Amino acid sequence: MSSTSTAQGKPPGYRKNCEVCKRGKFGLNPVDKLFVCRACNSTWYCSKECQRKHWPVHKAVCEQCRTRLPHVEDLERRILAAAPHISEGIRDTLRNPLPTEFKAEVEAFLTKFKGQLMEAGWCALNLRRDCTAWERKVLYLHLERIPDPSPSSRPWSRFRIKDAEAVLVSDLQLMPGQFMDGLRNWIPYKEQLDTVYRRASGYTGMLSIVAQCPYDTNTGAIHPTNHSTHIGYGPGPVRFPERGNWVQNLKKAVERMAGRATIEAVDA
Repeated sequence: MSSTSTAQGKPPGYRKNCEVCKRGKFGLNPVDKLFVCRACNSTWYCSKECQRKHWPVHKAVCEQCRTRLPHVEDLERRILAAAPHISEGIRDTLRNPLPTEFKAEVEAFLTKFKGQLMEAGWCALNLRRDCTAWERKVLYLHLERIPDPSPSSRPWSRFRIKDAEAVLVSDLQLMPGQFMDGLRNWIPYKEQLDTVYRRASGYTGMLSIVAQCPYDTNTGAIHPTNHSTHIGYGPGPVRFPERGNWVQNLKKAVERMAGRATIEAVDA
Protein backbone atom coordinates (compact mmCIF):
# COMPACT_ATOMS: atom_id res chain seq x y z
CA MET A 1 0.00 0.00 0.00
CA SER A 2 1.39 3.37 -1.02
CA SER A 3 2.08 6.07 1.54
CA THR A 4 0.33 9.41 1.56
CA SER A 5 1.42 13.03 1.48
CA THR A 6 -0.33 16.09 2.84
CA ALA A 7 -2.47 18.14 0.46
CA GLN A 8 -1.10 21.66 0.13
CA GLY A 9 -3.54 24.29 -1.17
CA LYS A 10 -5.75 23.10 -4.01
CA PRO A 11 -3.66 21.53 -6.79
CA PRO A 12 -5.32 20.11 -9.95
CA GLY A 13 -7.33 17.07 -8.96
CA TYR A 14 -7.85 18.26 -5.39
CA ARG A 15 -10.58 16.29 -3.65
CA LYS A 16 -12.18 17.92 -0.65
CA ASN A 17 -13.35 14.76 1.12
CA CYS A 18 -11.84 11.56 2.48
CA GLU A 19 -12.69 8.70 0.12
CA VAL A 20 -13.87 6.51 3.03
CA CYS A 21 -15.53 8.59 5.74
CA LYS A 22 -16.30 11.58 3.44
CA ARG A 23 -14.92 14.05 6.00
CA GLY A 24 -13.24 17.14 4.61
CA LYS A 25 -12.01 20.54 5.70
CA PHE A 26 -15.58 21.79 5.92
CA GLY A 27 -18.84 20.36 7.22
CA LEU A 28 -20.11 19.15 10.56
CA ASN A 29 -17.00 17.12 11.45
CA PRO A 30 -14.06 18.76 9.63
CA VAL A 31 -10.47 17.50 9.58
CA ASP A 32 -7.32 19.63 9.61
CA LYS A 33 -5.45 17.74 6.89
CA LEU A 34 -6.14 15.50 3.94
CA PHE A 35 -3.59 13.08 2.49
CA VAL A 36 -3.20 11.97 -1.13
CA CYS A 37 -2.05 8.55 -2.31
CA ARG A 38 1.49 9.16 -3.55
CA ALA A 39 1.37 6.38 -6.12
CA CYS A 40 -1.57 7.69 -8.18
CA ASN A 41 -2.02 11.21 -6.79
CA SER A 42 -5.77 10.91 -7.29
CA THR A 43 -7.40 9.67 -4.07
CA TRP A 44 -7.58 11.47 -0.74
CA TYR A 45 -7.83 10.30 2.87
CA CYS A 46 -8.08 11.87 6.29
CA SER A 47 -6.00 9.18 8.03
CA LYS A 48 -3.89 6.07 7.56
CA GLU A 49 -6.76 4.04 9.00
CA CYS A 50 -9.14 5.18 6.24
CA GLN A 51 -6.49 4.50 3.61
CA ARG A 52 -6.01 0.94 4.89
CA LYS A 53 -9.77 0.31 4.87
CA HIS A 54 -10.02 1.51 1.27
CA TRP A 55 -6.95 -0.29 -0.08
CA PRO A 56 -8.76 -3.48 -1.25
CA VAL A 57 -10.94 -1.28 -3.49
CA HIS A 58 -8.31 1.33 -4.38
CA LYS A 59 -5.52 -1.09 -5.28
CA ALA A 60 -6.77 -1.82 -8.82
CA VAL A 61 -7.54 1.87 -9.47
CA CYS A 62 -4.08 2.86 -8.26
CA GLU A 63 -2.37 0.35 -10.55
CA GLN A 64 -4.36 1.53 -13.58
CA CYS A 65 -3.47 5.18 -12.90
CA ARG A 66 0.21 4.28 -12.88
CA THR A 67 0.04 2.21 -16.10
CA ARG A 68 -1.67 4.99 -18.10
CA LEU A 69 1.18 7.47 -17.69
CA PRO A 70 3.81 5.70 -19.89
CA HIS A 71 1.32 5.73 -22.82
CA VAL A 72 0.88 9.52 -22.49
CA GLU A 73 4.61 10.08 -22.12
CA ASP A 74 5.23 8.05 -25.31
CA LEU A 75 2.81 10.28 -27.25
CA GLU A 76 4.62 13.33 -25.88
CA ARG A 77 8.01 12.02 -27.00
CA ARG A 78 6.66 11.42 -30.52
CA ILE A 79 5.22 14.93 -30.71
CA LEU A 80 8.46 16.54 -29.58
CA ALA A 81 10.46 14.40 -31.99
CA ALA A 82 8.22 15.43 -34.92
CA ALA A 83 8.30 19.11 -33.95
CA PRO A 84 11.56 19.89 -32.15
CA HIS A 85 10.72 23.62 -32.23
CA ILE A 86 8.07 22.95 -29.58
CA SER A 87 9.87 23.65 -26.36
CA GLU A 88 9.02 25.10 -22.99
CA GLY A 89 10.68 28.36 -23.90
CA ILE A 90 8.60 29.21 -27.00
CA ARG A 91 5.44 27.19 -26.54
CA ASP A 92 2.16 28.74 -25.42
CA THR A 93 1.49 26.26 -22.60
CA LEU A 94 -2.08 27.52 -22.12
CA ARG A 95 -3.17 27.14 -25.74
CA ASN A 96 -0.93 24.20 -26.64
CA PRO A 97 -0.46 21.90 -23.62
CA LEU A 98 1.70 18.82 -23.95
CA PRO A 99 -0.03 15.41 -23.49
CA THR A 100 1.00 15.11 -19.84
CA GLU A 101 -0.39 18.61 -19.16
CA PHE A 102 -3.53 17.84 -21.14
CA LYS A 103 -4.03 14.62 -19.16
CA ALA A 104 -3.70 16.51 -15.87
CA GLU A 105 -6.33 19.00 -17.00
CA VAL A 106 -8.85 16.29 -17.94
CA GLU A 107 -8.26 14.49 -14.63
CA ALA A 108 -8.84 17.77 -12.79
CA PHE A 109 -12.13 18.17 -14.71
CA LEU A 110 -13.30 14.65 -13.84
CA THR A 111 -12.45 15.19 -10.18
CA LYS A 112 -14.02 18.64 -9.93
CA PHE A 113 -17.35 17.41 -11.29
CA LYS A 114 -17.39 14.09 -9.46
CA GLY A 115 -20.76 14.76 -7.79
CA GLN A 116 -22.43 15.90 -11.00
CA LEU A 117 -21.02 12.93 -12.91
CA MET A 118 -22.26 10.50 -10.26
CA GLU A 119 -25.79 11.85 -10.65
CA ALA A 120 -25.54 11.89 -14.45
CA GLY A 121 -24.29 8.30 -14.46
CA TRP A 122 -27.10 7.22 -12.16
CA CYS A 123 -29.63 8.62 -14.64
CA ALA A 124 -27.80 7.59 -17.84
CA LEU A 125 -27.42 3.95 -16.76
CA ASN A 126 -30.93 3.96 -15.27
CA LEU A 127 -29.58 2.40 -12.07
CA ARG A 128 -32.82 3.04 -10.23
CA ARG A 129 -34.46 0.32 -12.36
CA ASP A 130 -31.45 -1.72 -13.46
CA CYS A 131 -29.06 -1.91 -10.51
CA THR A 132 -26.49 -4.04 -12.40
CA ALA A 133 -26.20 -1.82 -15.50
CA TRP A 134 -22.88 -0.45 -14.18
CA GLU A 135 -21.30 -3.81 -15.06
CA ARG A 136 -22.29 -3.59 -18.76
CA LYS A 137 -22.29 0.15 -19.50
CA VAL A 138 -20.13 3.24 -19.05
CA LEU A 139 -20.89 6.95 -19.01
CA TYR A 140 -19.25 8.24 -22.19
CA LEU A 141 -18.43 11.96 -22.29
CA HIS A 142 -17.60 13.92 -25.43
CA LEU A 143 -15.43 16.80 -24.24
CA GLU A 144 -14.11 19.86 -26.00
CA ARG A 145 -11.20 21.94 -24.76
CA ILE A 146 -11.84 25.68 -24.81
CA PRO A 147 -9.73 27.12 -27.70
CA ASP A 148 -8.44 30.20 -25.89
CA PRO A 149 -8.75 29.69 -22.14
CA SER A 150 -8.20 32.68 -19.91
CA PRO A 151 -4.75 32.91 -18.28
CA SER A 152 -6.55 32.99 -14.93
CA SER A 153 -8.63 29.89 -15.69
CA ARG A 154 -8.27 26.78 -13.58
CA PRO A 155 -7.33 23.51 -15.33
CA TRP A 156 -10.74 21.90 -14.72
CA SER A 157 -12.58 24.88 -16.28
CA ARG A 158 -10.92 24.52 -19.71
CA PHE A 159 -13.38 21.91 -20.98
CA ARG A 160 -17.03 21.80 -21.88
CA ILE A 161 -19.28 18.81 -22.46
CA LYS A 162 -20.47 18.50 -26.07
CA ASP A 163 -22.52 15.38 -25.40
CA ALA A 164 -22.87 12.48 -22.96
CA GLU A 165 -24.41 9.04 -23.28
CA ALA A 166 -24.52 5.56 -21.82
CA VAL A 167 -22.48 3.14 -23.95
CA LEU A 168 -22.20 -0.63 -23.72
CA VAL A 169 -18.69 -1.86 -22.97
CA SER A 170 -19.10 -4.31 -25.87
CA ASP A 171 -19.73 -1.36 -28.22
CA LEU A 172 -16.53 0.36 -27.08
CA GLN A 173 -14.61 -2.61 -28.43
CA LEU A 174 -16.09 -1.99 -31.91
CA MET A 175 -14.73 1.56 -32.18
CA PRO A 176 -12.16 2.34 -34.91
CA GLY A 177 -8.56 1.77 -33.91
CA GLN A 178 -7.67 5.44 -33.35
CA PHE A 179 -10.59 5.88 -30.96
CA MET A 180 -9.46 2.89 -28.90
CA ASP A 181 -6.42 4.86 -27.75
CA GLY A 182 -6.06 4.36 -24.01
CA LEU A 183 -8.89 1.79 -23.84
CA ARG A 184 -7.28 -1.46 -25.00
CA ASN A 185 -5.91 -2.30 -21.57
CA TRP A 186 -8.71 -0.53 -19.74
CA ILE A 187 -11.58 -2.89 -20.67
CA PRO A 188 -10.09 -6.03 -19.01
CA TYR A 189 -9.08 -3.82 -16.09
CA LYS A 190 -12.71 -2.68 -15.71
CA GLU A 191 -13.78 -6.32 -15.46
CA GLN A 192 -11.24 -6.83 -12.69
CA LEU A 193 -12.43 -3.75 -10.84
CA ASP A 194 -16.08 -4.79 -11.22
CA THR A 195 -15.24 -7.93 -9.25
CA VAL A 196 -13.65 -5.85 -6.50
CA TYR A 197 -16.75 -3.67 -6.14
CA ARG A 198 -19.11 -6.66 -6.11
CA ARG A 199 -17.23 -8.02 -3.11
CA ALA A 200 -16.73 -4.68 -1.34
CA SER A 201 -19.03 -4.34 1.64
CA GLY A 202 -21.62 -1.57 1.41
CA TYR A 203 -21.02 -0.60 -2.23
CA THR A 204 -24.00 -0.34 -4.60
CA GLY A 205 -21.67 -0.57 -7.58
CA MET A 206 -19.19 1.42 -9.63
CA LEU A 207 -19.62 4.08 -12.28
CA SER A 208 -17.05 3.85 -15.07
CA ILE A 209 -16.52 7.06 -17.02
CA VAL A 210 -14.74 7.40 -20.35
CA ALA A 211 -14.06 10.98 -21.47
CA GLN A 212 -13.15 11.33 -25.15
CA CYS A 213 -11.49 14.62 -26.06
CA PRO A 214 -9.57 15.56 -29.25
CA TYR A 215 -5.98 16.59 -28.56
CA ASP A 216 -4.19 18.99 -30.92
CA THR A 217 -0.69 17.56 -31.32
CA ASN A 218 0.68 20.97 -32.42
CA THR A 219 1.92 19.27 -35.61
CA GLY A 220 -1.19 19.76 -37.71
CA ALA A 221 -2.86 16.54 -36.51
CA ILE A 222 -5.74 15.95 -34.13
CA HIS A 223 -5.30 12.93 -31.89
CA PRO A 224 -8.43 11.45 -30.23
CA THR A 225 -7.70 10.64 -26.60
CA ASN A 226 -9.68 8.72 -24.02
CA HIS A 227 -9.44 9.29 -20.28
CA SER A 228 -11.14 6.96 -17.82
CA THR A 229 -12.04 7.12 -14.18
CA HIS A 230 -14.19 5.17 -11.73
CA ILE A 231 -16.50 6.29 -8.95
CA GLY A 232 -17.85 3.90 -6.35
CA TYR A 233 -21.50 4.22 -5.37
CA GLY A 234 -21.11 3.77 -1.64
CA PRO A 235 -20.39 2.89 1.04
CA GLY A 236 -23.99 3.19 2.13
CA PRO A 237 -27.25 3.61 0.18
CA VAL A 238 -27.14 5.89 -2.85
CA ARG A 239 -30.13 7.55 -4.51
CA PHE A 240 -30.41 10.47 -6.88
CA PRO A 241 -33.60 12.24 -7.96
CA GLU A 242 -34.63 12.13 -11.60
CA ARG A 243 -34.30 15.68 -12.93
CA GLY A 244 -35.58 15.58 -16.51
CA ASN A 245 -32.91 15.93 -19.20
CA TRP A 246 -29.78 14.78 -17.40
CA VAL A 247 -27.47 15.65 -20.33
CA GLN A 248 -28.59 19.28 -20.39
CA ASN A 249 -28.42 19.46 -16.60
CA LEU A 250 -24.82 18.21 -16.70
CA LYS A 251 -23.83 20.67 -19.43
CA LYS A 252 -25.39 23.57 -17.55
CA ALA A 253 -23.66 22.61 -14.29
CA VAL A 254 -20.24 22.60 -15.99
CA GLU A 255 -20.81 25.92 -17.77
CA ARG A 256 -22.16 27.56 -14.62
CA MET A 257 -19.28 26.43 -12.39
CA ALA A 258 -16.74 27.41 -15.04
CA GLY A 259 -18.22 30.92 -15.13
CA ARG A 260 -19.19 30.80 -18.79
CA ALA A 261 -22.42 31.63 -20.63
CA THR A 262 -25.56 29.57 -20.15
CA ILE A 263 -25.77 26.39 -22.20
CA GLU A 264 -28.50 27.91 -24.39
CA ALA A 265 -26.13 30.71 -25.38
CA VAL A 266 -23.26 28.27 -25.94
CA ASP A 267 -25.33 26.07 -28.27
CA ALA A 268 -26.80 29.02 -30.17
